Order: sequence, then structure tokens, then C-alpha cells
Amino acid sequence: MSWPKASSEKEVLLDELVEGLPCEKKRMFGAPCFFAKHSMFTGVFAEDIFIRLPDKERARFIKENRGAKAFEPIEGRKMSEYLIIPHALLKNKDSVRQWLRVSFDYSSTLKKK
Repeated sequence: MSWPKASSEKEVLLDELVEGLPCEKKRMFGAPCFFAKHSMFTGVFAEDIFIRLPDKERARFIKENRGAKAFEPIEGRKMSEYLIIPHALLKNKDSVRQWLRVSFDYSSTLKKK
């Protein structure tokens, strides 16, 4: 299966947004993703940036950010815990950085599979 090409613009933006977090950059889906220890917490897929959040924070993110939706790289196969960051929110870098920190902190606590 071929994956859609990741937006180079979103890749540059995400590189900037995760700056300062002690994370590792790897490629998945043919696109850049970032890991907290061994758990993926964010990445780029096509024209979107996705983020991993625990249940309570995921519900809050959806409530506070119109257009937030489940990350579904293959139609009908949602990735649990992951959401697409609405494009409008990406204009507020401080807010996105705060959410990325929540995602990073949460993902850092997960056990290696």
C-alpha cells in the first residue's frame, strides 16, 4: 500500500513545534513522526498533523477545537488515542505546543509494547 506524501510545509512546522522536547524523529507511513521514549506522540500524515492524547484530554481537545477528529490513516481504521489537529489551530503555535507537551508527557508514561 502506498501512503500519501507528507506535506513538507507541515513537516517543517512540526519540527519547529517539537523543538526542545527530548524526542526522537522517525519515519512511519512514509512521513515524519516523533516518539517520547518508545511511544509515538505526534506526526505528519498527508496535509495533517496528528497528536496522541489520553481519554480525558482527548475529549477536552475535541470540545475546545472545532474540526478536531479521529486520526484515520486508512478509511474505517481509526488509530485509538490519536486526533488530527485542526488546520485553524495550527496558526496558534503556543496552543499547539501546549497540546504537544500534554501528548509528549502522556506518551512518555506508556509501557513499551
